[in-house]
Amino acid sequence: MLSIIRLSGRPHVGAAFAVLLAGWPPHAAVAAPAAAPAVTTRAEFSGAGAVLRTRLLQRADWGRGVVVVTAGDAADLPLAVELGLAAEGALAGPVAAGGAWRELADPLGHDAGSAVFAEATRLRLKSGLYPGSLRGVQLTPVPELTLFGWRRLAAAGAGGGAEPPTFGLVASLPPDAALRMEAYAALRADAPHQPRRGWKLDTAPFPGGVLSLAGARVALAVAGVDLWASANLSGGPRVPLGGHARLAARGGLEFGELRAMVAVAGREFRGLTGASSAAPLAWALQFRGAAGPGQWKLKYRLAARGEELAPVLRPPGGADSAARKVSVAVTPVVPLGVWTVSGTGKLEAAAGGVVRSAGARLYGRPGELEVTWREGRRGGGSVRVRGAVAAAPVTAEAGVTAAGGSAAADLGIRLRTPKFTLHAAVRKLGKAPPAGPAVTVSFTTPP
Repeated sequence: MLSIIRLSGRPHVGAAFAVLLAGWPPHAAVAAPAAAPAVTTRAEFSGAGAVLRTRLLQRADWGRGVVVVTAGDAADLPLAVELGLAAEGALAGPVAAGGAWRELADPLGHDAGSAVFAEATRLRLKSGLYPGSLRGVQLTPVPELTLFGWRRLAAAGAGGGAEPPTFGLVASLPPDAALRMEAYAALRADAPHQPRRGWKLDTAPFPGGVLSLAGARVALAVAGVDLWASANLSGGPRVPLGGHARLAARGGLEFGELRAMVAVAGREFRGLTGASSAAPLAWALQFRGAAGPGQWKLKYRLAARGEELAPVLRPPGGADSAARKVSVAVTPVVPLGVWTVSGTGKLEAAAGGVVRSAGARLYGRPGELEVTWREGRRGGGSVRVRGAVAAAPVTAEAGVTAAGGSAAADLGIRLRTPKFTLHAAVRKLGKAPPAGPAVTVSFTTPP
């Protein structure tokens, strides 16, 4: 049962799975009765067709199980049934990767404030209406050892089939207040050659074959400073040995919090996707502070390549350039009786230009009103006005977005009672496709 991934055209499987949940684990007969499962149904109508999604989520002392059924002419498949189970020591179904697995999907793509550095290297069950494309199995026979396997399904409308499966393990030390350590290894099955895309080669294409990765992560807290470090190696029959290392830190100051990150990847290092890094060095700083009731944030990121680094780190075809990005964000907050006014202002400068955005929000128990403005790097901008009025048990919402000579309007109403929640929304697009309104109706019980 732990190898369940996706079933299509078999509606009876959902009923069988629900019966199985009721009797799992075997000793459940002597346990307290489980709460009623949560059921969510959403119908989506648009110019592309209609889709009906239904989710059954069961939570109990032993864990949780989920069944998601999707049907309709606008869905990836006419009928698909997704099954997932998360129990003590076992997990299977639609998953999301965390820790090293998420970091190594894009080794140099994370900022200093990313939560990926502190995450445990595990898979977690996705129990929403949209399961995503990753299917996996995870077994933890003892707390210090985790075995896993996953596979990414082919995207709808994309050529080719699913990605080759990946298998591996994670070994960790018993948790300690000051030190956490884990070692991991992964093996991706034989994959085809990835051809060069586009006319400019920023990364070396994957030559195909088996890809293996191994590494270790350490988390240490000392003298009020949190440190996260990792070191990784990759290689294979057609891929030379490559290395990657990263150090991240977080420390509290009298008037804020400072975060820093530096990562480096050798020219031959390959992440979980098989791609090499276009920029072998990345480092970032982030400073968060508070001033009165508001907050502000300063971020700086540099990704360098080419002649700016030693030749041994230079990727094939790398240009002599550096991609820098600086952003400043300010968020003041002013209480006004039963209302609160908050503002946002952000300026982001990069090689491609400057992005400016600003907004204001008035909110309280009766409702809220929000106005936001954004200008892109190549000119042009967008404005969005959104408002909501609440009078229990009903909340009404409306919004208008204008950009580039087109506009989109959306209306929504939500009814929340002790037994269920009903939400209906209508979105009307302007000149942008698809033409015509999109309607969504969702029903959830219990709320």
